[in-house]
Amino acid sequence: MPEFFQTTSGIRSLFQPLERTHALAPAFFDGQVQARLFADDIVSPQAGFLVYNSRVLCAGVPGADFLGEMKDRFASDLIPAHRQKGNDAFVFLLPSGSSPNALEEMFSGYQLHHGTRQYYETVTFGPQPELSLPKGFSLHWITPEFLSSDFVGLEAVREEMCSERSSIDDFLAHSFGVCPVCENEVAGWCMSEYNTGTRCEIGIATLEKHQRKGIATLVSRVFL
Repeated sequence: MPEFFQTTSGIRSLFQPLERTHALAPAFFDGQVQARLFADDIVSPQAGFLVYNSRVLCAGVPGADFLGEMKDRFASDLIPAHRQKGNDAFVFLLPSGSSPNALEEMFSGYQLHHGTRQYYETVTFGPQPELSLPKGFSLHWITPEFLSSDFVGLEAVREEMCSERSSIDDFLAHSFGVCPVCENEVAGWCMSEYNTGTRCEIGIATLEKHQRKGIATLVSRVFL
């Protein structure tokens, strides 16, 4: 089971079906993020795992031998290293229509949760309804000045910035985001993830006590 530090066109083509819906794949192959890539063969790969922080992209159809090797690698290396960083879960992302049976076999003895990820594509920007922040709220782009302010909740913002970037400086150099603030407390965020070329994913959250006020909708429109 090779672990690759340089990739081949054959390995990238294996992950091609995932590139449209998971920006991590093109961001990795374009050299924008450093991740760990495992595949069953360097010349003619049939299956692979791309591991970046808590996210794992699964490509192809893995055979029993490869699954066994990856099971050992997760148990001996990836899971312990993940826990040392304070993380207790991975999110495995499979191609549309694929079966999770292989993963269930791989992780027998672990707690698994199944779900479906929804995708939305905006093709045109039509008239938008008028939205305004509730009284006491303000919007702030994530800048060094914002991070050095006295707002409550900035530690959570910094943690989120580093969830998909290697450092605060790395985020400020290659990503961007905006935070709603209620009086003196950060109420959430909307940040870019896996920036590559002209695309990125969006990580968005609103504190529970500020939800159902239209804040996430407004902040995401400002972000776009």
